[in-house]
Amino acid sequence: MARADADLGPDIAAADGTGDAVAAQYEANPYPRWGWVQPPLAGAVRAFLDRIAGGSGGPQPDGGWTGGPLRILIAGCGTGRQAVEAALAYAPNARLLAFDFSRASLRYAAMKARRHRLDAIRFRQADILDLPDFEPPFDRPADLIECIGVLHHMADPFAGWRILLERLRPGGLMYVGLYSATARRGLTVLREKLAGAGIDPADPDAIRAVRARILAQTPDGPEDDFECGLADSADFYTLSEVRDLLFHAHERPLTLEAIGAFLEEQGLEFLHMDVRPHIAEAFAAGVDGGHGESAVLDLQAWATFERDNPDTFDGMYLFWIRKPG
Repeated sequence: MARADADLGPDIAAADGTGDAVAAQYEANPYPRWGWVQPPLAGAVRAFLDRIAGGSGGPQPDGGWTGGPLRILIAGCGTGRQAVEAALAYAPNARLLAFDFSRASLRYAAMKARRHRLDAIRFRQADILDLPDFEPPFDRPADLIECIGVLHHMADPFAGWRILLERLRPGGLMYVGLYSATARRGLTVLREKLAGAGIDPADPDAIRAVRARILAQTPDGPEDDFECGLADSADFYTLSEVRDLLFHAHERPLTLEAIGAFLEEQGLEFLHMDVRPHIAEAFAAGVDGGHGESAVLDLQAWATFERDNPDTFDGMYLFWIRKPG
């Protein structure tokens, strides 16, 4: 069985004020609430990593996929959905350590892992800015790190990213998810308006009142169109989700230009932009005179495409990179 609350490690303090504020939010409102997940098709993830990692079979610890378990870190695992999905995707040849700052979220995650009868995940409380020495096999660098929806909630996303890269072995892969400043432009404006109204983000009744107002209004201009469209968001219908959407303690969306500069600075190889099929088709058709297939590994080409299609990454930028070596 997955380890439960008693094995989360000692309670810790955040390394900075931003971490304190974000942790307080998720202690009060763990995010996301979720049910069951659908296991991937057998071999699908390995085939995908074979393709994007140049036919090498993806990370090859101790001689390859059959030579030893993959060491996988899930950084900022929240309530555990990503960790459970990863455990199912990389099974049976993987060991996962999933960490987060919020103990409430980790307890929820451990409960969900038990329900899925997973014994490959360990859960720990940890702060990216002050990572502890983990026990074997995670006393060595990881073969693969997933960090989705986390770094943009740090005061300096790139500082956190550098720390995680130190825990990734040379040649290891990383799956990253970051909010787009372009796609989040409407949310940024709305959040600034809500902050100026003096609404207490920790007051459930205040959050519900804002949601009720948005649901009741009719569009009367571009800004209202955006607000009315929030009713289509899956994050609009539970307290934890709507607080995360509209009242987050700290969020710093990024641009592809800034991400590209960081990848170049660190010598990281961009391997794949994870987008829905219709977006991949539109990119291939619309970039470089209809020859966008050759530009899929060019972040500048993706930045150009996003400028012309500003809602492309309305979820997140999701992409794979490889550490040199």
